[in-house]
Amino acid sequence: MRNSNLLISAGLLCIVLLNLSKSYGAGSANEESTASLTFKSKSIEYQAGKTAALMDKCGFFHLNLKLYRKFGKSQLYKDGESDNSGPRAGLTDGIDCDEWEEFAAKLLADNAIAQKKKDVENNSTELSMKDRRLISIQARFLKVKQQAALVKRTKSALSTLKLYSGAIDDVAGVMMKKAIRSWQRQNDMAFKENISETLVIELERQAILFLEEIEKKEKEEALRIAEAKRVKNRNAVAVVIGNTVYEGSIPEVKFAENDALAIQAFLIDVLGYREGNIHVIKNATKGKLERYFGNKGNHKGKLFKLINKRQADVTVFYSGHGIPGMKNDRGYLLPVDGDPSNPDLTAYPLNLLLENLEKLPSKSMNVYLDTCFSGDSGGGTIVKNISGLYVEIQFPKTPERIVVITAAQAKESANWDIEAKQGLFTKHLLLALKGEADLVQYGGNKDGQITLGEVGRYLDSEMTYEAIKINRQQNATISGDPERVLSKYSR
Repeated sequence: MRNSNLLISAGLLCIVLLNLSKSYGAGSANEESTASLTFKSKSIEYQAGKTAALMDKCGFFHLNLKLYRKFGKSQLYKDGESDNSGPRAGLTDGIDCDEWEEFAAKLLADNAIAQKKKDVENNSTELSMKDRRLISIQARFLKVKQQAALVKRTKSALSTLKLYSGAIDDVAGVMMKKAIRSWQRQNDMAFKENISETLVIELERQAILFLEEIEKKEKEEALRIAEAKRVKNRNAVAVVIGNTVYEGSIPEVKFAENDALAIQAFLIDVLGYREGNIHVIKNATKGKLERYFGNKGNHKGKLFKLINKRQADVTVFYSGHGIPGMKNDRGYLLPVDGDPSNPDLTAYPLNLLLENLEKLPSKSMNVYLDTCFSGDSGGGTIVKNISGLYVEIQFPKTPERIVVITAAQAKESANWDIEAKQGLFTKHLLLALKGEADLVQYGGNKDGQITLGEVGRYLDSEMTYEAIKINRQQNATISGDPERVLSKYSR
């Protein structure tokens, strides 16, 4: 009995182990689902068709409908299977609806992901193509616009060069091309009809040079016309001397050069002298004085040659030191290389100056001397150990043709206007000649003409007054016809 019970127990154990073995074997086989195994190497359309049929059989109509909508009936079963192997063939019994439902959902999800990826790729490609088309259109438009601008620039430059007379627009017509050929021919260039940036730049460069040349000529012509209007006395000649720096211990005449330049400007701007006829000499030596005014034996210096046969008005101006003679009563102009203690040999006699000027074939002669002959100056004593001499100017026999005005009388020194940086005489002489002397308060008659008499009265009033203010005595000396007109001005 005991043995029979053991046999029964052993048998039952074998049955249990056999069932367990079958159960585990089935689990291993299901590691790859039935659906996956069923559709190995089948198209996605085929898989969808089969699965849609099973969803219908399992009662999952919503999945059936989705599969058909996603893949389309016309696309199902493309593998050429017969009706016997359609969606329901061999699947009528023993199906696992849950497994197939899961597979159907996976098919739909995979399709959705693939479609989305495809849509993204299609959209990206479409956008890229649109961008490329847009860029291409913009590039063509820009090229056309740039070419139009080049055509306009070309026409404008050709018009400036007087080679083109048509409209300045962006149409590259025959007239423009003909003008380009003419320009290229003038410059020995090869014929090129294409309008490039290089061609336009060269055209514009030449056009600018052409305009600059025209502007230069216009300025020259304007100056010529202005000069012609300003020059009222074309034949007039002047010698203007400013002696500032002297040799040795002789004090300098601070503002002599300023005086000379101021007189030069007056002669040009007011009296209408030509600039080339005004000879300005700075720091004149005795040799230069003789070169212009001649010497005792020969009056035909450079001034004589300048005015010969021209019947010119002549102005002589001198700003610098004057000295008295040591053995006579004559006055001398002191050159920058002169010796105040030996004027007969090293200075230029005032008498000789006037005598030689009288011999010149001039129409009129005006002599202005911003100097004195006392041996003193604003910068100190020039001639040592003398108290001053009275110098009597020896005039020519025909004084009506020569006017002489000097800055000071005997024993007086010529002073400076420090603020104006001019000689006191030069400053007031110019004011008088520019119109001040014609005012009623100075004895003028306001007729627009300045006479020698009016200048004398003005200097006696204003220059002498200014000298008194600085504790000096300074009175001008006047020689000549008092009715002689020295300058004119516009009232």
